Amino acid sequence: MHTLEKTNKSLNDRTLSLVAPTVLVLALMLWPTPAKGQCVGTTKTIDAGPIGTGTPNHPSTNGVQPIRLNRNGTRPTCLAPKVCPGTAGIAGDRNFDAYEFANLEDNTVCVEIDFTTGCDADFFAGVYLNAFDPDDLCANYLADLGASSDGVFSFEVPALTSFIFVVYEKDPGVPCAAYSFDVCGLIFQPDLSITKIEDPDPVVQNMPLTYTLTVANNSPLAADDVVVEDTLPAGVTVTGITTPQGGFTQTGNVITFNLGTVAGNTDVTITIEVTPTESGVLTNTAEVSTPLPDLDPSDNTATVQTAVLGDADGDGVLDDDDPCPNDATDDSDGDGVCDSDDACPGSDDSVDTDGDGTPDDCDATPTGPADPPGTTGPGQTVPGEDCCGNGMDGMMLMPMTMLGIGWLRRRSHVRHRRMAD
Repeated sequence: MHTLEKTNKSLNDRTLSLVAPTVLVLALMLWPTPAKGQCVGTTKTIDAGPIGTGTPNHPSTNGVQPIRLNRNGTRPTCLAPKVCPGTAGIAGDRNFDAYEFANLEDNTVCVEIDFTTGCDADFFAGVYLNAFDPDDLCANYLADLGASSDGVFSFEVPALTSFIFVVYEKDPGVPCAAYSFDVCGLIFQPDLSITKIEDPDPVVQNMPLTYTLTVANNSPLAADDVVVEDTLPAGVTVTGITTPQGGFTQTGNVITFNLGTVAGNTDVTITIEVTPTESGVLTNTAEVSTPLPDLDPSDNTATVQTAVLGDADGDGVLDDDDPCPNDATDDSDGDGVCDSDDACPGSDDSVDTDGDGTPDDCDATPTGPADPPGTTGPGQTVPGEDCCGNGMDGMMLMPMTMLGIGWLRRRSHVRHRRMAD
């Protein structure tokens, strides 16, 4: 019996040793595992590579780490988290890309990452709470990919905290050319704002006016596809536009800036220089937007109003103080008549000796008789023009007159001789 009992006990132990792993495997198989597309919430897609260079569509930190996590084949879930599996692999520097994300909610959220690689098995990845230390891979550990292959895993992130997703080369000197991943379960709504100031205010008509726009990303997360639309008022001429990133187009009085990605907790400053061509009040409005709804849309629009003081002739004297608001030279001869209305702007119009209506300084014959009708010019006869309406040029008038007088004298002389005879 003793031998039989020992034999039965041995068989029972073997059975338990076989059953236990089987139960564990079945439990893992039956445990709810997230699948791509099943995550509830907004998804953000990151396309990157090679490892060590990050991506332009989300801020990243790049560096090297001396070791990697142990790949134990277990992919964690929010319902079945895992502890740090320790480190393994060949010692030596391998490149990494570290991406920071934040839980902006007041409660713990379940975050899912769906990872896809373009470099076979030459990579691994882990998640860390608030900070990543490349020399201590278990510090702040939250989760890891489990294996160097495509897959989905999830983990919980406490309220109002951030996590860092780190993708790194599996072995030193073995690069990974490309990879991508989707992050789901977070609020990825941007939190943008825009402000606008004008300088100067008020501004004088036909003088420079500068609008300065500041777009701020108030979230720790990057905001993608940021667009600013500025609607200029009528009565201005654009003289200059500057933006530190992206580009702009202008259609009529609307200027559209395509800023691209604005990193978290940063701002972008844009300037628009104009010249107001009319007096009055200018109203200028700008709006910032992204494809996703903003967390606080109340600060996505900015408007300024600028008073434009009239100076129609551009002489530097305001119209209200300018005796000749439409004449840049005003009254050069001081006779009380604006140059634009002055028949003789360089002289005293009150002096007209011959009374012909033309001031002496502009009269060819200031002391002579009044100039005949039809005269071209201010009170003077111009050679080569018909002054008297007789079809003959003024320059021929004197010779023709003298010829007529001579003929009359000769005719009179002949008549006198006949009478004498």
